[in-house]
Amino acid sequence: MTVREVSRNITGMTSVNRLLRLSAIWCETNARSQSRLATIVANDGKLFDRIAAGGSCTMATFDRFLTFFGKEENWTGGVPAEALTLLNAPSADAA
Repeated sequence: MTVREVSRNITGMTSVNRLLRLSAIWCETNARSQSRLATIVANDGKLFDRIAAGGSCTMATFDRFLTFFGKEENWTGGVPAEALTLLNAPSADAA
């Protein structure tokens, strides 16, 4: 199953949009590019380019990003409130 195949979570945000928003927050907070983030987490600097072009990623990759975003040491100055909200939001595929 890919991230694009996952249903919307209860806030109405798809998993791919959640990933994109979290990555944007991380990039802004840490003054790094999405390419650098994708290389750090998934060893795939083109991941976000493919997603932007309509592609997706596996749930395993999505989970690696959530784990990364959930660790305070991966953020400059701690995990921002908006990121915490997105990380803690239940998703439609959580049963």
